Amino acid sequence: MTGDGGAAGERFFKIRIGASLAEIEQRVLEETLRLTGGNKTSAAKILGIDPKTVFRKLKQGEADDAAAERPPDG
Repeated sequence: MTGDGGAAGERFFKIRIGASLAEIEQRVLEETLRLTGGNKTSAAKILGIDPKTVFRKLKQGEADDAAAERPPDG
């Protein structure tokens, strides 16, 4: 994330055009966690979501990553 001006505390990062909404959501969550030093409760507060949602989305992202790494059946 880079501070490219704007209001104090604002952070920016680049998103690839054509990224899926799921990829964008995951990236926003990861960057917010980076900003909070990994504090999931603080990240949830910044994002305006329930901390349980943060935990669920992280678990879902891990499952998606594991599935992508598995070779296809056949």
